[in-house]
Order: sequence, then C-alpha cells, then structure tokens
Amino acid sequence: MSLNRVYIVSLSSDQASNTALTWREIVEVRRNYFYPVPIRTGDRRGWPKKPENIEFLGFHNATDFLGVYPVISHRFVNPGDVPEYSGAFENNEPHYLFELGEPFLEGKPLGRFYPSGRRWSDLDILEKADTVADACNLTKAEYGELRV
Repeated sequence: MSLNRVYIVSLSSDQASNTALTWREIVEVRRNYFYPVPIRTGDRRGWPKKPENIEFLGFHNATDFLGVYPVISHRFVNPGDVPEYSGAFENNEPHYLFELGEPFLEGKPLGRFYPSGRRWSDLDILEKADTVADACNLTKAEYGELRV
C-alpha cells in the first residue's frame, strides 16, 4: 500500500555518540538512518510503530531543509548488529535501521518549524507547498494527525 507520506525529523551536525560520524554523515554519506523501536506499551517518544509504512524520510536542521530520501529498506537491529552505530543507539535498545536512496527537494524553505520537530507530510503537498512547515500543516488539515 502506497501512503506517499514523508516522515520529517531533525538532524544534528553533532557527532553521534561513540562513533566517528556526525548524524548528518550517517544520513548524507552512509545513506542510513535509525530510531528506537517503540517497545513499551504506551511508549510516548513519538516514533512510528510501523516502519514498513515509511516510504520517505525528510531531514531538517534548525534553519534548513536538507532533503527527502526514499526508503529503500529497513530492518530491526540490536546494538551489536551494527557496530559502527551501536554506541549511538538510544539507551542501548533495539532500533529500526533504514537504508536510504538519493535525496531530492534539498533546500526547500523550512518555514516556522520547531528545531527538534518531527512531523508528517504528504509528498505531493510537500512538493507544491511554499515551505516544509506549510506542507505539514496542510497535510494535517487534509488527513488529520497521521499515525503510522
């Protein structure tokens, strides 16, 4: 089922804990991204529970939109499964690891966006909207709060 949705997250230029890479290098050079598996009942960290429904990941920092990356694949990993990243895994918990394709829409105006914000946007709306923030707001107005 094609959802055509982009999950947009903040991406720091800081070095990832216990790695030789920055968070941006993990995405832009290695073409990977990972987030903790929501494993506890009532987990309120806001990460999507069904990574198979994420077709695109978008990244921003405090001032810029860094682009949309198609998700090529994802897999469940334990910290020891990926030694080069395991030190960066939150609370030494299992994570979903994504392999990403080539970016597009880099440099689109961000608009008023919380620096650490994670939001959903419809890809078609994102491509047409003036800013990323506008796209997220229009998506929410069109579809309600997306939960995947």
